[in-house]
Amino acid sequence: MTEGKLKKDGTPSHAGEGGGNELIFKSEEEFFEKIKSYFTRKSKKGKPISIAGLLVHLDIGRSTWSDYGQRYSHTYTLAKLRIEEWWAERLGSANSAGAAFYLKNAFHEHFKDRFENDITSKGESLFNPTPELVATAAEILKELDQKNGRI
Repeated sequence: MTEGKLKKDGTPSHAGEGGGNELIFKSEEEFFEKIKSYFTRKSKKGKPISIAGLLVHLDIGRSTWSDYGQRYSHTYTLAKLRIEEWWAERLGSANSAGAAFYLKNAFHEHFKDRFENDITSKGESLFNPTPELVATAAEILKELDQKNGRI
């Protein structure tokens, strides 16, 4: 019998066997209850909620959070929407700059100061001058430089 790699706690590691990280939350219900406990605790204390605070409460990093988003998408989406809602409700207050800042950074796909439009064709320039046009433009610029005493 060959022994596999062990994790720091002495349990077998399944890394490299297609297993990925071991799940902290074995079911969506467990994941939901832990998220709910974060919202309840913050609400009782009157403290703001955030994605970073939730991740600390769950004891996971952003990449693991993203993994759970794929596995338990319904609960993941509801949690993000609840946090977004909390901050959006603060936009109507007299001092809403912090809420606007948080929304623009944490939910940048939905909250922006401006919209950027790509007026090119899939990243390619719409202006594709022919070699003749480039040569003509170079001639004109050369003539202008000569008239102005630059050459």
